[in-house]
Amino acid sequence: VSNKYELERESPWVDAVQQRSQGNPLYLKLLCDAIENGSIALNDIHALPDKIDDYYKAILLRYANDADGDALLSGLYTFAAAKDYLTMAHLGLINHLGEATVQRIGSTLKEVLYENPLTEQVLDYQLFHESFREYLEKEKKLQLTEAAERIINFCSKWQELEGNYEQQYIL
Repeated sequence: VSNKYELERESPWVDAVQQRSQGNPLYLKLLCDAIENGSIALNDIHALPDKIDDYYKAILLRYANDADGDALLSGLYTFAAAKDYLTMAHLGLINHLGEATVQRIGSTLKEVLYENPLTEQVLDYQLFHESFREYLEKEKKLQLTEAAERIINFCSKWQELEGNYEQQYIL
């Protein structure tokens, strides 16, 4: 994500990245994403998050400050509470969101989602890392409980979805 010549040889920044990441490849991936999008400057030790939870806090803050913040956070909590992969149609049905909102938040949420490699015919997703789910379970327990209740309500309407792909989650 950067030119190797922009890094200082024997750099204290590289040492700080190694120490703070604790060898976690997800920390490094999120750091590369932040460098690439310009939210963290190369060689700026003070900009480095102390631990991976700081990335998760930043994601929640960014989503909360978005114009679609409530829908983004509801969608995120729904993915965290789900027991299987969900489509964006699931997200709309579970959270009672319109198609336009689902399209807008779906494109944003994909940064924290992982597409199911086993379903070529449909785009379905889950959270990109279990540590993010664990963080949300710890920090946003009430919101995940509410999301689980919305999923249960969705599942109670299984007969209305007969013949739709979205019924497979319920089954």
